[in-house]
Amino acid sequence: MSSSPNTSRIFAIAYWCLLLLVFGVNLVYKLGLAGTPAPDQGGFERNVIWGIQQVMAGNPLYQNPESEPFAVIQYMPLYYYLTAFAARLTGVNPMQAEQVYLFARTCNLVFSLLASGLLAVMAIRIFHIRHAIALGISVFGFCLLERFAISGRTDMLMALLFLS
Repeated sequence: MSSSPNTSRIFAIAYWCLLLLVFGVNLVYKLGLAGTPAPDQGGFERNVIWGIQQVMAGNPLYQNPESEPFAVIQYMPLYYYLTAFAARLTGVNPMQAEQVYLFARTCNLVFSLLASGLLAVMAIRIFHIRHAIALGISVFGFCLLERFAISGRTDMLMALLFLS
């Protein structure tokens, strides 16, 4: 028994509507996570936010360990410099931690959207998966990204660079 063109069309419309709904609900949820003033949304963020503030203020990210007190920066410097540069361009005040948190989390939301889009491109170009299925995989991947992906940490940039 074969399906009629109308049935196929209805399933296609339902698929796209469901995909958009799931993506939209998850995006709104993650925007809420990014916008909350609570620190440490998904893992310890404070040390990363402090490092971004230091770079924005023109201070060195890495300090001399022979001169106490000194801070230990444990993540790759690219995230700090990239986020600080973009934050300066948009007028974020480095002395306002809430603004830095919001900006860093927004950057990570953008990185997660880019990584999800790259996942769809890879599925289409490398694995030759149909566009509709590749976009479904991409949305599913975006939905799987939990709080750590939106927190003001380096994780999402690292994931994006890994996929790239």
